[in-house]
Amino acid sequence: MRRAFVLTAVSATAVALASGMARADGYETRYVGPPPFSWSGMYVGFHAGGAWGEANISDPFGPSLFGDNIRTPGPLAGVQAGANMQFGSWVAGF
Repeated sequence: MRRAFVLTAVSATAVALASGMARADGYETRYVGPPPFSWSGMYVGFHAGGAWGEANISDPFGPSLFGDNIRTPGPLAGVQAGANMQFGSWVAGF
């Protein structure tokens, strides 16, 4: 336990001294933000999912071969691609 306390104290002191030394030369650092975001560029995407449905068919001549309730489950998937071009605060895409 004593060893952990000593290691914590030594690291905290090292951090405090290092940060003080960085400012001791009088150099003032200024925050430089990230570059402005742009919507210009191309993109490709993929999506997947599933769907299901049920149809109730009433046949006046009697029940059909598959019955009166027909279930229609199935997968859905697709790909999309496009491009955007930004002009100031306006974005045009296709």
